[in-house]
Amino acid sequence: MKLPLLFSSLKRLVFTAVLFVAPLSLKAANRDLDGDGKPNSIDSDVDNDGLENGRDRNVDGGRSRSGRTKGRYLGDRLTNGSKGELDIDADGDKDDSDLEDDIDGDRKHDDSRREDDIDGDGLDDDSLREDDIDGDGLEDDAEEEDDIDGDGLDDDSIDEDDIDGDGLDDDSIDEEDTDGDGLNDDSTEEDDTDGDGFDDGIEDDDDDGDGFDDEDDTDDDGDGVEDEDEVVAIDPAVVGDGNAPAALTGISYEFAEGDDPETQILNFTSPTVGDKMEGVGTDAFTYVYAPSVTTAEVTVTYEPGDYDLFTFDFATGGFIRERYKDSLLERTRDGNFRILVP
Repeated sequence: MKLPLLFSSLKRLVFTAVLFVAPLSLKAANRDLDGDGKPNSIDSDVDNDGLENGRDRNVDGGRSRSGRTKGRYLGDRLTNGSKGELDIDADGDKDDSDLEDDIDGDRKHDDSRREDDIDGDGLDDDSLREDDIDGDGLEDDAEEEDDIDGDGLDDDSIDEDDIDGDGLDDDSIDEEDTDGDGLNDDSTEEDDTDGDGFDDGIEDDDDDGDGFDDEDDTDDDGDGVEDEDEVVAIDPAVVGDGNAPAALTGISYEFAEGDDPETQILNFTSPTVGDKMEGVGTDAFTYVYAPSVTTAEVTVTYEPGDYDLFTFDFATGGFIRERYKDSLLERTRDGNFRILVP
């Protein structure tokens, strides 16, 4: 082949490659769902349906209200909170990408204190009903969910200082709900402070998800109060003579979980019946007692499938409480107990 002809063929080949490849790259870099000339990444109404992204429950799907796409349905039909929605604002960055810093495209940075609904599903991030803050299809307390706020930093990373993306550092004294589940970190109902799917204390060796093992952490629960300064309702101490009693009839035990300042009371009124007092409420129960030298297991049943399994250590004054709902383990907590003297 003659050289001029060869160069001519190469030029045509390069031109053809640019013609087909360049537009695709340009499209990937400047996605524009509604064709209004504004890339989705900076468009306040991605689908041109008349609802700004922050108020739109399907940011990248709706019927266009104006322009050359007027009347046409653009985008997908997946709501922002749908498990199948992987890129809420259709900007080309997946919602769980390190590059994605505004998941719902509402012009509020995900870790801004002004951003109270990261995935734009209409539920405040600290709502009890919000179980997937970043809208990635993984519930916040799932073992597989390692980045609750979708900022690209693992929740247990030393670099992650704001697990729920509310703009408050996890160790701030103003941060009362580290994982954004609607339960305050010091609530008796909060058994997974950092939302990693592992119960605090027993299963979890990093309760507050700050990247430091509890044994090396001076503030295990991330409440801003040093562990040595935490107020414990019941100090650990030998209970009775250090041995499990032969029977519980007529005995009452007061117990507190972790650093919870509130205590609860178990009254054993007969060999099989008793009641639990918490605050002003009282729950009747039946129980089965199994002593073994310095420890004992007590199964306290409130109704079928709803029960607690207590393991008491009389030599140390410590206990482990396994809470069951519908016969399934719901949470595990530990703490201290003592005999309640009338």
